[in-house]
This record gives sequence, C-alpha cells and structure tokens, in this order.
Amino acid sequence: MKQMLALLNRAKRRLSCLWRQWLAERRLERNLEEVGMRYAPMLAEAKRAKDEDKYQEVLGHLLVDENLFLEPVLYRRTDRLMRRARGCLVSVPAKPSVGEHENQFWRRDQTGRFWYLKPEAELELRRAVRDARRQSVIFWISIVFGFLGLLIGLVSVWRK
Repeated sequence: MKQMLALLNRAKRRLSCLWRQWLAERRLERNLEEVGMRYAPMLAEAKRAKDEDKYQEVLGHLLVDENLFLEPVLYRRTDRLMRRARGCLVSVPAKPSVGEHENQFWRRDQTGRFWYLKPEAELELRRAVRDARRQSVIFWISIVFGFLGLLIGLVSVWRK
C-alpha cells in the first residue's frame, strides 16, 4: 500500500511539473506576442516611410525585449539538461573564461546573469544524454531477462 501511495505521489509530482512547464510555455508565447504587437505599428510605420535606419533600430529594440523574456527560459532549460547530463555521467562542455561572453557551446545573456547553451550544443548534449539512457536501459533489460531465463531454467530442472 505504501509503495502504491509513493508511486501515485511521484506521478502527481511529475504531472504537476509538466503542467507548470506547459503553463510557462504558454505565458512565454503570450509575452512574446504582446511584445510583437507593441512593436508592430512602429515597424510598419518605418517600413511605410522607407526609413531603413529607423526600421533596424526598432527591430533591434524588439529583439532586445524578446530576449529579455527568452533568456531566463533558455537558462532554466539548460539547467535541467545539465542536471540530467550529470545524472547520466555525460561530460558537459566547459563554460568560457570570465572575460568572454560566449564560445562555441555557451552564450551569456544580455543582463550578464545567465549562461545558456547554444542550440547546436544543446542538441548535441540532449543526444548524448539520450544515448547514455538508452545504454543504461539496454544493460538493465539484458540483466533482467538473463535472470528471468536462469529462474525459468532452474524451475524447469527442479520439477523433474
């Protein structure tokens, strides 16, 4: 009974975590839409006036505001991936030295508080974690089926 309650509590926590992640994604989408709607009239006006400098300036402000919403999300996603990678004993790329703002794997956000993985490095690390988990599952499945075969063999010999 205690095992069943523990299993249900674990499932509830996992669903709660998934629900929070889903809500955070929706909130991020809504915030990005609001930022886009705030800058859309200014971009349209600059395009209509054929003022390329003004258009690029407004576009730069738009990207800065979008990044202020995106970068903490990217940091949290990187943090979760790093914990998963360390749990699977997958090597994690080293962060740049103190003076650098990015290298081939890492990038620092605009505020200078967060480090997050670049998309290519994130995909590579996710692939490595997935392969490590797959190897672990294959190892344990082979052990379980070997033990099960041994048990069936012993039971069949015992009966005779």
